[in-house]
This record gives sequence, C-alpha cells and structure tokens, in this order.
Amino acid sequence: KSSPSKAIAYAFTTSDRRVLHGYKLPSRGSAASGAVLFIQGNQTLVKTIADKLEPLAKGFDVFTLDFRGYGQSEGTPRIAALLSDYGEITEHLSRSYPHVFIYGASLGGVVASNLIGSSAGDAFIIDSAPATAAPFRCPKYIDPLMHIPPSSCKQLLFISGGRDRVVKFDKTRPLLDKAAACGATLIVEPNWTHPFMGPQ
Repeated sequence: KSSPSKAIAYAFTTSDRRVLHGYKLPSRGSAASGAVLFIQGNQTLVKTIADKLEPLAKGFDVFTLDFRGYGQSEGTPRIAALLSDYGEITEHLSRSYPHVFIYGASLGGVVASNLIGSSAGDAFIIDSAPATAAPFRCPKYIDPLMHIPPSSCKQLLFISGGRDRVVKFDKTRPLLDKAAACGATLIVEPNWTHPFMGPQ
C-alpha cells in the first residue's frame, strides 16, 4: 500500500530546513472547525495508519507526519529535534485554525505531553504513553509525569488498555494517577490493546 486512499500529501519545513512528509485528511461533511495533529508511535510510518485516523476527520482536518529520519522525512531522529518539530507544527497549525487538538500515541504521547502548556494546543489526548520516557532512552526532563500540571487538567484526556503488551498498564499507571488527581479525563478499557495492534 503506497499511500492512504482518503488522505492528501502534506509537507512541513522545520526551522532547520528539514522537510517532514505526511498526510492531511480533510474534514468530512463540513468545513473544518479546527485541526487534529496526530503524533504516532516509535518506528511507525504514517502511510500505514493514516486511513485509520479518518474517524477523527469529522469536522476537523487531521494531520500526521513521519518523524524526521523516517519514511520520506529528512533529518536524524533525535528526541530534542522531535520535540522542536512538533512545537513548530502546532504553532503553524494554530495560525490557520481556531482550535488545534493534539493526539499522541505511545512515543507520540511522550512528545505530546511535552507540549502541554504551550500556547498553541487547545486540548491533548495522551494514548498508551508510559509515565517515564526511560523506555525510549530519553532524559528524565522529557518524562510525561513531569508535564502534568498540579491542577486544572480539564483539557487533558488519557487512554490506556488493559491488554497493552507494549506499554503495560503498570508502566502508565503513575501517569494516570497523577492525571486523575489534577482533574483530567481517563479512559481505561481492560480489553484494549496498544494503538493499531488489535481491536479497540
């Protein structure tokens, strides 16, 4: 499968002149009221998942891009660069859309958590992310736990599956506990697996 059937090619040039490639899924049925930026997991090429994001495109334009160094995207995949890239992409989308929602899954959830508190993101979904970034060999300051505010988390949604064998529940539970304490919404489904790895 060379490209998703319902998506159109999309590219973004970073401040260090690296071109990141991915897809835009246009809003279905009505003009877009905002944008959703989907940040995928480690070693995932967005051409394999973009069509599966189509349900998010009801009233929203959905964007997803390969990490630098993956697929057609230029550059070297370093975590500091990824954080910078997604900060820039979010800021760029916020200049074109009245609302920007960030959905991060697995490693994408780690990246998305580091954007919490930025001026550009209206709300965040953190799906199947570990409480710490140690599994990805990242420094402690990148840990999702470090980015949960002490209160007023109504703009945050956290998702976890009881059958997730990639990021097991005990690895994400400290994050969920801290998120619940600050008022975030939690969805924990015992039969869900890791994103794109089974029925959910």
